[in-house]
Amino acid sequence: MGTCIYCRSTDGPFHREHVMPQAFGTFEPESPILRDCVCVQCNNFFSGALEMPLSRDSLEAVLRLRYGLKPASEWKDLRYKQLKLKVLEPGPWAGATVILEADRTGNGIEPVPVAQAGFCWTGSNTWDWVLEEEMNAERLAPYKDTQGKVGIRVCGPSATDHKRLVETLAQFGIKFVKQGDLQAPITTDGTVGIQIETEIDSAIFRAVAKIAFNYVAWVHGSEFVLRSDFDDARHYIRLGKEPLLRVVKPDKNPILSDDSRYFRQTNGHLVVFDWNYSQRSLLARVSLFNAMTHLVLLCPDYSGIWRDDLRTGHHFDIDSRTVAPIQSTSLIPAVLRASYVAGKQAEEIAARRRDG
Repeated sequence: MGTCIYCRSTDGPFHREHVMPQAFGTFEPESPILRDCVCVQCNNFFSGALEMPLSRDSLEAVLRLRYGLKPASEWKDLRYKQLKLKVLEPGPWAGATVILEADRTGNGIEPVPVAQAGFCWTGSNTWDWVLEEEMNAERLAPYKDTQGKVGIRVCGPSATDHKRLVETLAQFGIKFVKQGDLQAPITTDGTVGIQIETEIDSAIFRAVAKIAFNYVAWVHGSEFVLRSDFDDARHYIRLGKEPLLRVVKPDKNPILSDDSRYFRQTNGHLVVFDWNYSQRSLLARVSLFNAMTHLVLLCPDYSGIWRDDLRTGHHFDIDSRTVAPIQSTSLIPAVLRASYVAGKQAEEIAARRRDG
């Protein structure tokens, strides 16, 4: 008989729980799996309430398409509720909102502008892009009766969208004379840079904390995480109860000691478990695609015995689909992270100055 590590139920039935959600890859010879320690009720809840937003409405959701873990043909699954994509390339499209669609080959993705209009006051280079669903009297009031003082750009996926937008603007007293067509962004390699903006809500944070919690249970056993020391994190993940000390915090700094904010050795997932002697806390770091790092406070006050084998780390390689341990010498210890990162940043600044 097992015990659920999240709700402590012993009734079962118990489902197999993947340490790394399958949406972010399956790994050989067998993906890390927890058995007899996550009940079916918790498993079903996690799938819909936590893993769905993480895999469809986040930075990581875009990277799933970018690195081929999600077929380009399934581009419609992206939700764009917390997620916004904007053209980063300088030029007439800069700042315009786009979505991702499959390209002509069907194997890759490309940005496609949504229905919107951009406004720029004469003498300024800043464009204010207004999506069609945002167009109302209040939002468009600054640009009413300003013919000749404001430049206007109208774009959308089709000519039908363009016509409808022009008619909508006219209804709000914004009329203009067409002077030309917007040209495609000019880039050196044919790719268009996209700025990804995302709001990280509680569901995303809890999904990340669950990966960390599952990982520790996989490495150190379910009995270890069933300790009452882990109750704050357990209740946060399953019930959404935020304790006094915040469980998850975004961290722009990398996990691997040889990485920097400007260079990453891998696009694979990294999960590590560490401790902080001074605060007696157990910490995890999770970085999907080695992009944004999340610091997860799993245990604020550990009552057990400190052991060298508590510190662990694994690399989930999305290219070879294998999982391998990370040597502890490759990781930045929690107590040294602040000073180490400061030193690395100082070195990078000095190098950029030397290179002009």
